[in-house]
Amino acid sequence: MMPISSAQARTTDLLVISRASAKEAQSPRQITTWLSQFMPMICLKAAGASLEVSASPRLFGGIGSLANSIPTGIRAVEFHATLGIAPTPFAACLLAKA
Repeated sequence: MMPISSAQARTTDLLVISRASAKEAQSPRQITTWLSQFMPMICLKAAGASLEVSASPRLFGGIGSLANSIPTGIRAVEFHATLGIAPTPFAACLLAKA
């Protein structure tokens, strides 16, 4: 990690934003609560959340509709989502990171 002063010395375009620790602590609960409308099984991890969606696509108009709804809704609560959809949680995680 580079000190702010060193980063500022390297560029004039640097925007420094203070961390919102209270919001960061509340974020996992807020995201999990929002996602629970789509499926009951949500596993929250430091790097994100894993969702078991095998029954959900039929309820929400197919996997494509569900895959569009989740990032749109996550953006609405001021977060970011990258999806990886696969038969196993590990494969889905790899796809999301790719």
